Amino acid sequence: MSSSQERKQKRRKIEKKVRITAIVIALFLVVLFRGSYVFAKYYAENYQKAIAIATGVYFTANYAVASDREEFFESEVTSGYQGTDFTFDFEVRNYENNLLFNDGSVVIPYSLSFWLEGETTDANYTVTYNGETQAITANSNITASFSGHSIAGGKAMSNKYTITLKRKDGVEKITPVPIYVKVTTDEGSVVNTILRGKMVLSSSSRAENFIDSQQFTVVKDVADEDEKFAEIQKTSALTYEIITVGAVLAEGETTDKIKVAWDPTVLEIDLFDEAYQKWAEDTGKSQPDVDATSGWYSITIEAMPYSAETITFFRGAEFDTKIMDMAGLNASINATKVSEE
Repeated sequence: MSSSQERKQKRRKIEKKVRITAIVIALFLVVLFRGSYVFAKYYAENYQKAIAIATGVYFTANYAVASDREEFFESEVTSGYQGTDFTFDFEVRNYENNLLFNDGSVVIPYSLSFWLEGETTDANYTVTYNGETQAITANSNITASFSGHSIAGGKAMSNKYTITLKRKDGVEKITPVPIYVKVTTDEGSVVNTILRGKMVLSSSSRAENFIDSQQFTVVKDVADEDEKFAEIQKTSALTYEIITVGAVLAEGETTDKIKVAWDPTVLEIDLFDEAYQKWAEDTGKSQPDVDATSGWYSITIEAMPYSAETITFFRGAEFDTKIMDMAGLNASINATKVSEE
């Protein structure tokens, strides 16, 4: 074999090895890229979940609490219940208060069911959500169940399930039985939570006053009023919380009215606050009512017994010059039950 032929043969072997090496490298890069992409996607999804959990994910209800045990939180839905037809809302919420709510990217899917503690012959119990109504019966029979529901973040909001007790023909007074509810987040949710509640309609009043307490709230747990005021000074939005208890209700009523009045030189209501927007929608007004004598502003809101109502305010123009401590701040706002006329 001539030297020229030997060189050609060697060149072919080298070119073959180069082609094989290039193919191997290309395959390696494909595998590496796909593996990196899958890992990156997996990491991104779990990172987003970790961030959501780290910043706080809220999945709460008005008449149920999170519990890993088979125990149901008992709450008195209304006091002074008189045995007539009655309606109230069970709420699944994405917030703890108006300052603590889920990020807009957090969507929590869940399912829930309702049932009665025992059989009843004097009333029909139903629950309605978005036009769908189901009968609530004893747990040994068919329960009212909803699945495929979800609640998103971005602002404080709730999904409301309207529960109705309606007397059967010939019944003058309902003897209510407790209503149970269980809410479970679906598999794959950013949180794994079960809410359990037992809703009791009572015919006796535990308290004479409808408003049990009212105060500005802060996120941090503080020991005294000075520390609380220091925390409030750090925040731009101030949350005023009104806790209600029981009151004797007139036939057919399910809520009571609360008048919230404040000094507008010290506090400015958040125009996007849910309670304020509902008041504006119901009244058709664009500004709060004004007291001709004091100059204070006010709105009237509806509140369920044994619930927490919150309203958000910002600092007014004279906040820094007029308000020096919690006593002064508390004196700049007041909530009172609207008297029956």
